[in-house]
Amino acid sequence: MTVKRTRREAVSPLRFIMALAVFLGLCYSAALVDAAAAALTDAATKINFDDNLGGLHLFGVGVRKKGPIKVYSVGMYSDEAAKSSIASLPKTKSALTALRKSLKSSKTTSFLLKMNFKVGAEKMADAIAESVDPRTSDKGAVDALKKLIMDGVAAKGAATPGTTLQFDCSSDGAVKVSVDGKAVGSAPGLSEPFCDVFLDDNGVSPAFRESYNALQPIISEKTLRAHHLKHNAKYIESVNQIVSEGGASLKHLSLEQIVKSKAIMESNAVLYNNAAQCWNHQFFWRCMSGSGGGGEPKGLLAKIIRRDFGSFDNLRKEIESSAMKAFGSGWTWLGYDKRKKKLVVSTMTGAGNPLLEGITPVLVIDMWEHAYYLDYQTNRKDYIDGFFDRLVNWNYAQQNLKHAMGKGIVPET
Repeated sequence: MTVKRTRREAVSPLRFIMALAVFLGLCYSAALVDAAAAALTDAATKINFDDNLGGLHLFGVGVRKKGPIKVYSVGMYSDEAAKSSIASLPKTKSALTALRKSLKSSKTTSFLLKMNFKVGAEKMADAIAESVDPRTSDKGAVDALKKLIMDGVAAKGAATPGTTLQFDCSSDGAVKVSVDGKAVGSAPGLSEPFCDVFLDDNGVSPAFRESYNALQPIISEKTLRAHHLKHNAKYIESVNQIVSEGGASLKHLSLEQIVKSKAIMESNAVLYNNAAQCWNHQFFWRCMSGSGGGGEPKGLLAKIIRRDFGSFDNLRKEIESSAMKAFGSGWTWLGYDKRKKKLVVSTMTGAGNPLLEGITPVLVIDMWEHAYYLDYQTNRKDYIDGFFDRLVNWNYAQQNLKHAMGKGIVPET
């Protein structure tokens, strides 16, 4: 289930939350299998994985769904010891922890990715690299991995249905890349972060692509880790559980459909609030950039701000005033009202989201205490000033405005 709305399709929220933190930002949903199990078939894609791969043993199969990549399946292989070590454990975080420990002592762990839809070489490479990137500080190695994937897939034109990408993670840290059985090359030092893409029991959002110290000194690494890995992850876990227990009536809904639904808000407040918090955080992470953020907007956004507020300074003052007056926790939004054809500022308590009122979000500041308290205590003004001066991602805000005005594609959220 993917919490992610792509350019022209809405993805089931169940697929999204279950898929967060894997390729393209989706989470681990592989089935841990009994040591005596034979070949497995992914029920969603009908793709078969043999029990052995070059002397390695299959220990899990997972399905992923994400925007233009559509559906693809992953078979996970390691030595018999790794497979056996978790065969009798429950399918829980403790099983993943035991598996991680076992994999670290394994000579090789392989991930076999089989495509069920066509996708271009660059998009495929971006998807995988962006999942590995937050888990390592070695950006050069991530770039090398991205180039290997791009070169391997480009050699055949695109990743078409049936294309197989193999990633062999060795104990020396290297990740060897092969496409349809043809070796492309190796990227150093990425074995552990690559494995963590699939075995991440935090279920963290894929949208946060900066390293955890990238927003310093405005937002500290300590704050960002707690915010992203604990608070954001908890909302994801909660939605995951509610939807999985809610039956077919919930599983077909996209995250945005839930957030826009007054009926769900009134009938199932727990689901609504957790789903809205997932959406809000996905959006908030993209509203910041550790490099090139802050300052004043340009282009269409700057023009519309001058039209609706008189100047950027006026807009900034209105957002700050709205945020400072907020009672308790909430979100301060800049949105575009299609009915009035103008930008509007609002602060909404709890998990409030302007989509419920037919207003398209353009920018948001998280005013929950966990977003700033460790760094600023009660001094919210300094937090807001730092956001505007150093972090705000005006390029992303302008994409959102263009979408709202019918001048561009639906941005990724």
